[in-house]
Amino acid sequence: MKKIQVFMQTKSAWWGILVALTLLGLLIRWYRLPDVLFFGFEQGRDALVVEQIAQFKDFVLVGPKTDIAGIFHGAWYYYILVIPVLLSGGNPVFSIAFLIFFSSLTAPIMCLLLREVTGRKKWGVVAGVLSVFSFELISYSRWLSNVTLAVPTMALCLWAVWRYRQTERQRYLVLALLAAALAAQFEIILCLWFGFFFGGLWLTRQIKWPSWKGWLVTGVGLGILFAPLAIFNLRNEFISFKSVANYTADKESGHLLLVPSLVGYLKMLSRLLQKSLFNLPLWGALIGLGILAYGNLVLPKKSSLRAASYIFTFWSLMSLPVIFFPHSLNLTQLYVGSALGLIGLATLALFHFSQTKSGKILLLFLSLLLIGSGIQSLYSLYTNQDVFFITIQDDLNLKDQRALLEYVAQDAAGNPYRLKAFTIPYYQEEGWQYLHRYYYPTQTELGAKVIYVVIERAVDPYWISKWIQDLGPTTLLEEKEFGLLRVQKRAIDQKE
Repeated sequence: MKKIQVFMQTKSAWWGILVALTLLGLLIRWYRLPDVLFFGFEQGRDALVVEQIAQFKDFVLVGPKTDIAGIFHGAWYYYILVIPVLLSGGNPVFSIAFLIFFSSLTAPIMCLLLREVTGRKKWGVVAGVLSVFSFELISYSRWLSNVTLAVPTMALCLWAVWRYRQTERQRYLVLALLAAALAAQFEIILCLWFGFFFGGLWLTRQIKWPSWKGWLVTGVGLGILFAPLAIFNLRNEFISFKSVANYTADKESGHLLLVPSLVGYLKMLSRLLQKSLFNLPLWGALIGLGILAYGNLVLPKKSSLRAASYIFTFWSLMSLPVIFFPHSLNLTQLYVGSALGLIGLATLALFHFSQTKSGKILLLFLSLLLIGSGIQSLYSLYTNQDVFFITIQDDLNLKDQRALLEYVAQDAAGNPYRLKAFTIPYYQEEGWQYLHRYYYPTQTELGAKVIYVVIERAVDPYWISKWIQDLGPTTLLEEKEFGLLRVQKRAIDQKE
C-alpha cells in the first residue's frame, strides 16, 4: 500500500493519470459516433466553406452566422478545420475525431486546476472524472460545430485565471485573456460573457488589474485574433455593429421584462445543472444543488478555497447578461463552458465534506448522486438521447445517410442521376450535397433520366407535394426507407 502511495506521488504517475483521463474522455466521446454523427445543413455548409479554403479558392473573414442577422462567429474555426480536411480528404468522421481530441483535453486541464486549488492530487482526479462523464461536455464534444472548440479553450482560460490569482504573474493573465478571446471566436457571445466575468473578478478584487505591459501584449494578441472580423466590418460598413445596435433598439427583440427573463434564465440554469453534474430527475438535481451550495457556503473565509469558490461561481453565472436578450434565452449554446464552473464547485464541496466526520455523510450522498448521473450519462450516450443540438432533425444520423446514398449509387449502376433533398429547415440541402459529393465524387447529372428525392421525416406533406411538382413531370418508380429517412426514385418524363 505504501509503495502505491509513493508511486502516486511521482511525476510519471501524475502524467499517467492525465493521459488516462484524456484517453477515457476520447473513448466515451467516440462511442458509436461514426454511426450517430449528426450531419445537417450547417455541417454541410461549414464543410463546403472549409473545402474552398483548403483548395485555395476562397479565404473567408467571418465564420458561421449567428441567430442575429449581420453578426458572425470568428473564421478561425474554418481555418482550424482545414487540417483534418487536408489529412482525410474531407471525411466528416475524421473532422469530428479531430475536434474530440481537443475536447478530451478539458478533463486533464480541470484535473490540473483542482489539484492546484485543493493541494490534493486525488481531488484533481475527481474533477477530471466529473469532466469526463459530464453529459453537457460530452454533448458539445460530439457536435461538429464551431462551438465545440470553445470548451477546452475556456478550460485553459479558467486554469490560467487561477494561476494568475495565486502567482500574480502577468503571463498567466495574458494567457487567460487570450484564451478567452480565442474561445469567443468559436462563440461570439462569449465576448460579452467574459467581459462580465473578468469585470466581476476585478470589481471584487479576486484578481489584480494587469500592468500596462500585460495590456500591451494582450492587445497585440486580441488584434491578431479579431483582425479578420475587423477587416470584414470595415469592408461592409460595420454591419455587425449596426446589427447589434438594431437588435438592442428593436422593440420586439429588445423588450425586457425582468421577471420573465429571470425565470427563463433559471430554467436554463437548471437544465445546465442537470446535464453538467446531476443527469437525474429534477428532484435529484435540486438535492444535489442544495448539498453543493452548502458545501461551498461553509468553506473557511479568507482561504484559497473560498476564493476558488467565488471564481467558479462567477464562471457558472457568466451568462447572466443573457436576461437582457430574452428572445435568445433558450439557445443552449449560449451557456457553453458554464459546466466547468459547476464541476469546480462540486469538487470543492466534496473536498470540504471529506475533512470532517459529519461531512462524510453528505460526501457519500453527493457521491452517489454523481455516480448515478455518470451512469445515466452513459445510458443517454448509448441511446443517443437528450442531445441538445438535435431538435426536429432527429432523423439525421450518418449511418442512415450513408446507407441511403449507397442505395442510390448502387441502384443508378453508374448511370447519370439527379439528387434532391427535401429538408428541415426547408430546402437547406448543403449537408446532403456535401456527403453525396464526398462519398461519390464521380457521379454526374449530365443526361440524367432519374431523380432520387431524399425526404426528411419532419417535412410537411404539403411542401413535399409542391416541391415534387416543381421538379417537373416525373413518375414515382420506387420508395425506400432508411431509418426515419425516405428516398423516392422518380423517372423524368420525356417530352414527346
